[in-house]
Amino acid sequence: MTMYRIGPSAVKIHLTGAELRAYRVTFDLFGKNEPAVVRLLEDLVVAAVRRFALPFSGSRLCVEVFARRDGGCYIYLSAAEDPERTEAVQDVMLYEFERMADLVQCCRGCLACWPACGESACYRNAGCYRLVFRVPRPDENRICMHMGEFGTRAEATPQLLAQTLEHFQCIASGDAVTRLAGWCSLPVPEPPPGQDPETGRDNCP
Repeated sequence: MTMYRIGPSAVKIHLTGAELRAYRVTFDLFGKNEPAVVRLLEDLVVAAVRRFALPFSGSRLCVEVFARRDGGCYIYLSAAEDPERTEAVQDVMLYEFERMADLVQCCRGCLACWPACGESACYRNAGCYRLVFRVPRPDENRICMHMGEFGTRAEATPQLLAQTLEHFQCIASGDAVTRLAGWCSLPVPEPPPGQDPETGRDNCP
């Protein structure tokens, strides 16, 4: 298990497939109030409080889980300050990718079926890329079908968007989809495995 503090009351946790299996948890069990999932989350909260002294006691926790291709997952734990912050922002979509190659391939395919993709931005943190963009509602289903082949959709809540802006490194903005589609490789070096890039630094070209 790898755990990073990403804010005053939030952590990012990477669990391997073996660690999930040790708890007898599979990704599809999250959100179903299964006893095995409850035990796992309780242990993660205890570990986060012990390691970082996070103010989780008495707080309503927000739990966000994203699957990894290796069978593991990312789990974000944070103290929910406002119930309204858990509702998705209208007309904003957020997708996560584990590999730059998948992100670039996805953007190329998007341009083929959606040439006027408009405002978008891309961010990265260790082992994760996030693409944030606005989609007119009539185009949403068509874009979702294509994006789902390469990345994982996450609810674009104000909390997750704020976390992305604060703790992820911007690598493309404006019309990021068009710019990324033309890249053969990342224009700035990748951080070492398991190490987050410097936060609060905007490298948008």
